[in-house]
Amino acid sequence: MSDTITVDQNGRVYLPKLIRKLLRLEANTLLQVAIDDDRVVLKKVDSIAEYGRGMFRRRDLLDVHEAIRRAALE
Repeated sequence: MSDTITVDQNGRVYLPKLIRKLLRLEANTLLQVAIDDDRVVLKKVDSIAEYGRGMFRRRDLLDVHEAIRRAALE
């Protein structure tokens, strides 16, 4: 499926209703944005965990876990 849309003065695009319906995109659905050559690619993200995948190194997560554990003991 293909459609032509425009970018408004604030950089927003409107996804046609049929596309939103087919992909089950509702208000506040997370989308990952990527550039592929001259294309903008939007990919539905199923969860916050998937969205954040790769954002933190394992060491960062261990530090956060340790800080939470210490705070719980106080």
